[in-house]
Amino acid sequence: PDADSGETTTYLVVDEAAALVWAANFGALEWHAWTSLADEPRRPTYALVDIDPGEDTSWDDMLILASLHRTAFDHLGLAAFPKLTGRRGIQVWVPIERGPGFDETRAWVEKLSKTIGRVQPDLISWKWGVGDRGGHARLDYTQNAINKTLVAPYSPRAAAGAPVSTPIEWDELDDPDVRPDSFTMRT
Repeated sequence: PDADSGETTTYLVVDEAAALVWAANFGALEWHAWTSLADEPRRPTYALVDIDPGEDTSWDDMLILASLHRTAFDHLGLAAFPKLTGRRGIQVWVPIERGPGFDETRAWVEKLSKTIGRVQPDLISWKWGVGDRGGHARLDYTQNAINKTLVAPYSPRAAAGAPVSTPIEWDELDDPDVRPDSFTMRT
């Protein structure tokens, strides 16, 4: 209701199987979720860390960055859940109780990301544009905003082989066979 003219978008809220079937009938493939619920869209229920690889970022580099996040969350005593994106990245979803808004959530994730970035500065760029990053990864805290979405858990991706964005356990990142597109519609 507080949006200016032309700033609103209608979203499908899939809250039952029939809505999912309806969306599939229209060719919906990738699902991108908000981090808040429909009844309180300004109160996130997740804080997100998007470990976004650069052009020269290797999978081993991604594993180093994910491992640093794991250590940080263990140190803080927080539950956090890694997810392969089905493309090249890794995301970390941190469940939070409703209360803080997106500005507070984003500020917290920014502080965490910049702290981790100082541990491996040669792997990180804080530039927005992929082409401006010198091939480096970005720890994208800006995804913590009301109008931002990340690919949802278990969403298929519109890519060759039909990879699926898959939540995993931290220990699975130690498996040498795990890749960001390891899980597909077939597997």
